[in-house]
Amino acid sequence: MDETAADLADAVLALAQHLEMRGPASGHAVQLTHTEITVIREIHREPGATATRLAAMTGLQRSNVSAVAHALEERDLLERVSPPSGGRGVGFAPSDLAHENYARLRAHWADLLHGAPPEVLAAAAEAGPALAALSRSLRR
Repeated sequence: MDETAADLADAVLALAQHLEMRGPASGHAVQLTHTEITVIREIHREPGATATRLAAMTGLQRSNVSAVAHALEERDLLERVSPPSGGRGVGFAPSDLAHENYARLRAHWADLLHGAPPEVLAAAAEAGPALAALSRSLRR
């Protein structure tokens, strides 16, 4: 076993759990499940993505993505749009409420991380692009 890779995964999971366990303290953000957050984050990254594309991006089953997208649409967090490819099917884009909610969530995460010592936060921030690239490389 590669101890370095295992330690990295353990640290990332611990950080993710820390951030997830402390949802926005105020009632101003729409509360979302982990799966809903996963889907809507990808829609923010690729507006117009279809359920099939979102399934590939998230590793979720297409039927689960469709159910989550429908639930988010009912809560006015998603809008149906034409896919960017102009092909058949329907794509999803974040609504104005979704943009506001995502901004609140990101601000909340930033506030939590600013609780760390500045030198620790600075070192972790330098690793951010590499961690994002690692995440992209592991997509199915």
